[in-house]
Amino acid sequence: LVTSLAFGFPMSQLVHFMKTRLQPRYRHYRLGVDLLRGGQSPDNLQLGSLTLYDHLSMPIHQSVEVEQYQDGRYWYVTIKNGPVLITQYRLITHPTSAPSLDPSKWVLEGSVDGIEWKKLHAFRAMVEIPMRRSQSSPSFEDMEDHTAAIVFAHRVGFLLELAANAASLAWLAVGTSWVGASSDVCVDTAPLLWHSSFIVLLVVWSFLGTVTLSTVLCAVVSLLFDGGKGRARK
Repeated sequence: LVTSLAFGFPMSQLVHFMKTRLQPRYRHYRLGVDLLRGGQSPDNLQLGSLTLYDHLSMPIHQSVEVEQYQDGRYWYVTIKNGPVLITQYRLITHPTSAPSLDPSKWVLEGSVDGIEWKKLHAFRAMVEIPMRRSQSSPSFEDMEDHTAAIVFAHRVGFLLELAANAASLAWLAVGTSWVGASSDVCVDTAPLLWHSSFIVLLVVWSFLGTVTLSTVLCAVVSLLFDGGKGRARK
C-alpha cells in the first residue's frame, strides 16, 4: 500500500521538481545594448521598458512582480517573486526621447544571482523597433540556446514521467501475480472488496493509459510541427 501511494502524488511531485530544476529559470535579466539607432554611444540609451513573457506566453506584470532600472548601456529587470522561465520578450520605446536613442543591437542575458550572466539572445534590429513613442516592438522568441535548454528539460521530464508510469505498471503486475498465487480467492471471501477494487483499478488505469497516450501523441505533434517556430513576430 505504501509503495502504491509513493508511485502516485509523491512521484509526480518528484518529476515536476526535477523538470523545474533543469529549466533555465533566472531572477535577473539584463539587456546589454551595443548600438543605438542614431549611432551615439550606447550609454545614451533611452528605453521605456522591457516586457518579459513566462512559459505560458503571458506578460509578467510590471508593477507587481518586476523591478526595472537602467545603468549605462544596460537595462536591468529583476523578478521579485524569484526565478522564472521566459520564452519571449518585447521592447517598449521611451515615451519622450528621440528615436535615435532607441537600441538597435543588443544581447539579452539571464542570471540567478545577478553576478554570473548567461547569454540568452543576441539581435540586430532593422525595422523591428518602432519609430513612434511608447510603442511595443514585435515579440522576440528566437532564443536558440535558451529554447534548446527548455526543450531538454521538457524531454527529461517526459521520460521521467514515462519511467514512473512503467514502474507503477510493473508494481501493479507484481502485486496482481502475488494475489493470484494466493490460495484464497478474494472474489469468494470478500466479494464487495474485490468488485470495488476491480472497478477502481479499471477506471484509474484506463484513465492513465489514455492520458499517457495523449501525452505521447502531443509530444510527437509538437516536435514535428513546432520545430520551425522561433522567429520574431512581425
